[in-house]
Amino acid sequence: MRLLPSKRAHLYVLERARIVVRDGRVESIDAADQLTRGFNIPIANTSFLLLGPGSSITQEAVRLLRGEGVCIGFCGAGGTPLLAAQDPYPDLLTPFDAYREPRFLQQWIEIWRDEAKRLAVAKHLFLARLERIEHGWTNLDFGVQIPEPPSGQELKALIRSIETANSVSELLGHEGSTTKKLYKRMSEQFRLGDFTRQTRAGLPLTDPNTLLDQGNYLAYGLASVVLWCLGIPPALAVFHGKTRRGALVFDLADVIKDGVILPMAFASAHRAIKGEELSKKIFRDRCVQAFDDAKALDTLFATLIEAIDACS
Repeated sequence: MRLLPSKRAHLYVLERARIVVRDGRVESIDAADQLTRGFNIPIANTSFLLLGPGSSITQEAVRLLRGEGVCIGFCGAGGTPLLAAQDPYPDLLTPFDAYREPRFLQQWIEIWRDEAKRLAVAKHLFLARLERIEHGWTNLDFGVQIPEPPSGQELKALIRSIETANSVSELLGHEGSTTKKLYKRMSEQFRLGDFTRQTRAGLPLTDPNTLLDQGNYLAYGLASVVLWCLGIPPALAVFHGKTRRGALVFDLADVIKDGVILPMAFASAHRAIKGEELSKKIFRDRCVQAFDDAKALDTLFATLIEAIDACS
């Protein structure tokens, strides 16, 4: 019996690796290892695979990965940026399989065509995002003390603003102000001054911006897996980027980003400033473990299905 995608534990970001099939198993071999020693990739328990610089994959390996519903992407160093993926960006190369349950796509099309229903789903995702912030900041281990999540009257006021919003534009305004407040909490906790979000700025690992970029791509990968499994095109967004063809990936990934990646990026940067060893691999490993602890993939499946059923 195939393991449900929502219950799978593994995601991989591999660099300088050859992905091959030996003795019926998918293996990762160090590209520079002439002895061809490698490790087995448990594809039945893997959700997605990102291949970085110096990596290659055989057709036979792709065929076996496809058979287990594993999504694949090609990326730059550290997991960013995504270099080759299925259009629309940033969706991954997904298995070619037409035999998925059609009800989620059918319900989503009806929702997407109705402005009021689209707004209702956007609110549902935003409220779920707040829940995951509270859960992640309170329950996950980031190696250092992080600030308290929004609570009390502040949280009640934000929830009320979301519930009474009359348009997606209004929700985007609340999102922008909320994100700035979250950055400010982290900056003050770790004495980073006036933090400014910059994407792909080529900054050192001691700057949270670099870590946010790397961690967010892992969240995009999980969101892509969920959308593929449910058969929903990433182009049919409800919240972000009406001109960005993969914007539904961003909509869904946001449910878990602020609860896991944001505090992990600031905490890891702070630990590195204090002299603790930090590399891209170390940070990725921390993010993957945090996603596992938070049951992030399961959460994304449950959140999106609940939104569809509630707003159809």
